[in-house]
This record gives sequence, structure tokens and C-alpha cells, in this order.
Amino acid sequence: MFSKYFFIFIKLIFTFGLFFGKPVLSSEIDSLTDYDKIMKLPNSYPALNRFVRFQMKKAVKAANKRIIKKCSIKRLKFSMVQKLSSNVPVIFPSGNKYKPSMSFGWGGVLETSINKGKDKSGKFKFPVMNTKRKLSIYQDITWKESIPMKFVLGNVVRVEYKRLGKSFNLIIGSDKFGHWIGQGYEYHLRTKENYKELQKAVDHGYWLENTILGLKASGIFSYGDLAANMMGMVFWDNLIDEDGKTPYVKTTRPKGPYIKCVNNKWVMNDKNTFDFKNYISPAWDETINYSYPYSRVMADKIKKRILNLQDKYKRDFTPPLRLDYCISAVDFIKDQFPYHFLPVSRQVINPICRTAYIKRQKQVWSKKNWLIDGEITDYMEKLTRKKYRPKSPNENWIRKNGL
Repeated sequence: MFSKYFFIFIKLIFTFGLFFGKPVLSSEIDSLTDYDKIMKLPNSYPALNRFVRFQMKKAVKAANKRIIKKCSIKRLKFSMVQKLSSNVPVIFPSGNKYKPSMSFGWGGVLETSINKGKDKSGKFKFPVMNTKRKLSIYQDITWKESIPMKFVLGNVVRVEYKRLGKSFNLIIGSDKFGHWIGQGYEYHLRTKENYKELQKAVDHGYWLENTILGLKASGIFSYGDLAANMMGMVFWDNLIDEDGKTPYVKTTRPKGPYIKCVNNKWVMNDKNTFDFKNYISPAWDETINYSYPYSRVMADKIKKRILNLQDKYKRDFTPPLRLDYCISAVDFIKDQFPYHFLPVSRQVINPICRTAYIKRQKQVWSKKNWLIDGEITDYMEKLTRKKYRPKSPNENWIRKNGL
């Protein structure tokens, strides 16, 4: 009974935010309708790096303002949350029993700055684009199906960079950066750099995406959000040397943490400069790591608009738009989590990309129009009547073949 009224309350929050100002929670994005225009946006990658580095330095400066000179981990993290995430934490339930949990990932400095296209000072600018809801692939969605998508869609930026000799040109929603710094911090608090506790973060992320941040709020289950969450945890783990109990974290950051304690004072580590290419991957791009609608009804409406795009532009608009990026997303997770590749990839990569990865290895891959065939959405419709942990419809086949 409580959960029923709780989700009604969540939808009312969306509605209130939409009518009385900027949405308090980010909505979904449409990366397909204006795809060609988005790909012509200036690259936001350099500005994103500079902005995060600038805010990290401000956080270090704030953390060092103490009467008693001492490197306080608690104070540093608090300052970092203030400068990059949300100044005002929100208490929401989490898990099956709806236990109260503190969340720092609702909007926040980084996400808000990107969503507005510039930071508060105007020093850092991020060229953004927003697809009008009436022209989007979600234009037929009713308010009963999704209040956020009925009124507003989120902004996107173009992020182009090179990693390990390969170029990537991605479309990233502003909400992904909120997930990265906010929900990533929640993951970090649950694992505390001990990846033996990683399942706690995985369970928490699934619950959020299947309830208050996904299916039961906007009507969409986003693997991209979960990918951003997980890599946000890695960022917080890389921030400082919190303890010496986790050799795995240290082996994956040979240059040391971003911030070090020197003479009872926090200082930036010049040998390890923050770079988003260590966190962003095609898994954040929803034209690659596609999200799943709540029901077949929603999927059919979205499918209709995607087919219209294909007829209009005479080319394929069914995700994943690039299979090589799809496979790169899986490879990225494999590099980041060599000892926890299977549980993490099952959480953050959708079944389409995971299947492509396996079939690439077997050299039998040919693209199948999953969205139009409706296999995934049929399953997601059934999923909402069961427990919160999602499993892909072809999970047995995928696992049998090694992923």
C-alpha cells in the first residue's frame, strides 16, 4: 500500500516541478529525432573536463579551511558533493523494504550546469540541444504512461574523444552526469572501495532504475543510467586512498588517486589529472545502449515514430546505431572490472549489445531489429509484474555462450 502511494507522490513531484519551474528530476532524452543536428554540435568534452577539474580544486580548497590542520576524508567528500553534486541531499526510500536512504544525485551542480548549457559563472559552456516533445519519438506518450515525457525532454551534449587509439563520437544526456556523480556516490558509500560488496551497489541501482528513477517514474528502464552510476562509483573510489584494504582499486589506478594528503593538507595529484574518457563510454549513449519502455503500448508508439524517421531519412534509426560502439561498450566494462565483469556487464549493458558482443566473437552477428520485433518490450511488460531484478529475455543463451 505504501509503495503505491509513494509512486503517486513521485509523479506529483514531477508535475509540480514542470509547472512551477525547472523539472526537479531529469526526464528522458530523445537522441534520434534530431540526430544529425546533435552530431553537428560543438564538442563538449574539453569543457566538461575543465569544469570538473575546476570544481575539484574548489572542493579541495574548501576542505582545507580548518582551524586544526588535518586531512579530513569526511570533509573532503562533503565539499566534493557540494561542488559537483547536490547541495541539498534528498531522503528517499531504497530497496524492497523502502528503507530511508540519503541521495545526492537529484540534479546538482554538474548536471544543472550541463542542462543549462553553461555553469553559474558562465566561464564553462556546454552546447546542448533539446528535442521538442511534440516532434519527438515520445510525442504519442500520454500523461498516464509518463508524466515527464508528456511535458518535457532532457538536453543532450555531443562528446567526442579518443581512448586507446579509437575515436568515439557520442550523444550523452545531461541526466547521465547527475547519475555519474550522484548515484555513483551512493554506490561508493555502499561498497566503500570493497568490491566484494559490489552486489549491494548493483541491487541498489536496479531498484532505483526499476522504481523512482526509471520504470515507475518516467516509464523507461535505462541501462545507460546504470552504466553512469557504476562509473561514478569508480570516480569516487579513485578520489583518494581511503584505506589499504582494496588492492583491486589501486591496481587500476597506477598513477595514484586524484587527491593526496601532504603535510596534513589535501592537494591535487599532478600525476593523475581527471579525464572523462576514463568514465564515459558508448554505454552512456542511448542510441547505442538503448533503454526499454515500461509496456508494449509505449513501445508501439515509440516504434511508430522511429519507423517514420527511417522512412523520412531513408536509413536505419533502430538502436544500436553502431554495432562497433556496442561492442566497445562491453570491452570498456571488461577493462574496468576485470574481476567482476559478468555481474557488472549484466547490469549496465542491454541484452542487444551483449548479444552482439558474443556473436562478434562467434562471427555470426547480423543486426536484428529488436525494437520493431518487440521481443524486449514484451519481456519488460511482464517484468513489471514480478520482482525488481531484471534479466534479459535471452539471458540463458547469453550466459551459456560466456557473457
